[in-house]
Parts: sequence; C-alpha cells; structure tokens
Amino acid sequence: MKKNIIFIMLFSFLLAACTQRTYIRKNQSHFDYPNSNVTPIGSSKVLGTSKTGLSMKPPTITSTIEAQAYQDALNKVSGADMLINIDYNWKVTVIPVYVLTLYTGKLTVEGYPVTMEVGEQELN
Repeated sequence: MKKNIIFIMLFSFLLAACTQRTYIRKNQSHFDYPNSNVTPIGSSKVLGTSKTGLSMKPPTITSTIEAQAYQDALNKVSGADMLINIDYNWKVTVIPVYVLTLYTGKLTVEGYPVTMEVGEQELN
C-alpha cells in the first residue's frame, strides 16, 4: 500500500510539468556577403533541433545551442550555406519533482535552405 502511494505521488508530480514556448521570426541564420548571389535550394523548409539536458536552473539560448540547431537543419540539405525566413521556437519544460524543480530546453529552427556564391553578382 505504501509503495502505491509513493508511486502515485511521484507520478502526479511528473504530470504537473508545464511548458513555456517562445516564437521568433528571423530573416536569416548567417551573414550574407555584399555582392553575393543567394539561391534557394528547393521549395520546402528544413527543420533542425538542439536540446539542453536536465538542470536545476532555467535554460537560456546560447550561441552553442543555436549553432547546433542551425547545423542540424543545414546538414539535411547538401550544399546549403544558410537558412532564410526562419521560424525560431524555444520550448522550456518545467518538471517539479517533490522539492526540486528541473528544467529542460529545446530549440527548433525551420527555414528555407539557400546557397551563397560570394562576389559573383553582376552589377549594372
């Protein structure tokens, strides 16, 4: 009986988790050089993700997490140099476990892959 009560208490704490989401729209993932040709690859978006581990403090978006998500998306299309028209979603999950509160984060980027040829644009 006591094991059942402990199991029910732990299970109810896991069900009490909540999620916070943030959405940002970005123009491009990398700097495009002046006098460069930017050409779309295909007409479909690619998706890249990056996750943080469990921690006792709320996660923040770091340049490492952002670079991993961009690289994950770019690896799905050969020849892609950057993403444009990006949907940028940051999801933080809060998991209360008895006295502790644990956090985990997930960054998802979705955008159109493009190639960039530097210095070859024709000037009129």
